[in-house]
Amino acid sequence: MKKLLCFLLCLTLPFTALAAARMPEMRGNINDAADVLSAQTLADLGEFSKRVTEQADVDLHVVTVHFLDGMEPQAYAEQLFRKWNLNSEDMLLVCAAGEDSFALCMGAEAEERLGKTNADNLLYTSSEFSHLIRNQQYDAAIAAYAEGMNALLEKQLNSAVSMKGLFGQESMTIGEPLDVDDYLEKYGGALWHEVMDAINEAGEDYQTYYYEEEREENGLTAGGWIVLIILIMILFRQNRRDRARRRAYRSGCGCSPIGWIIGLLGLGFLFNKE
Repeated sequence: MKKLLCFLLCLTLPFTALAAARMPEMRGNINDAADVLSAQTLADLGEFSKRVTEQADVDLHVVTVHFLDGMEPQAYAEQLFRKWNLNSEDMLLVCAAGEDSFALCMGAEAEERLGKTNADNLLYTSSEFSHLIRNQQYDAAIAAYAEGMNALLEKQLNSAVSMKGLFGQESMTIGEPLDVDDYLEKYGGALWHEVMDAINEAGEDYQTYYYEEEREENGLTAGGWIVLIILIMILFRQNRRDRARRRAYRSGCGCSPIGWIIGLLGLGFLFNKE
């Protein structure tokens, strides 16, 4: 009798699990029931889902749960799709954090627009999603899925979604044209200052070089010439007083004004070597 009861219990367990599978209530397009996504990822994913709806007419829903309560991932996703009354333009991604499993369910219109095989490949070969989920890197997995989804939209509908500001991305992404105004606003100021600093440094170096060259060509600076003229004037004033005496001693000692001038020229060159 006990063996019969155990056998009947084993037969009814799958149906009991199926009937008792817990499913979260719908609270917008993004529902992190397992509480495994960061606040920033939730905000970015919500914004990405909104942009997909606006630009590609596909409603993306993402939900995380702890367990599937004995159900297969695909069966769970399909049942939740029906429970939430999603329509033909919707696609639902379910991730079970406690089981490292996931599944995607799509409405007929979304499936036709994107292709069921292409959408399934986003979970495996077209992105790092499956690898990251199995390594419990949920934020990175969602970011990888969004990037893959964007590439698929570009391929199938020629309507890529702007990823700027989402999932840590600051520059352009797949299919997004370069916004020159945004680039100049962000980087132009710093670039301008760098260029101007380089020009100023080059100008200062040229002025220094030109000044040194001019000193070498002219021999004396303006200050040196002024000192030289003052000394020559003092010298000739003194020579007037001693002119008669010098005539008496024509043989002299060689201390003529020319010698003084030559000496002062040498002194001027010393002034230049500061």
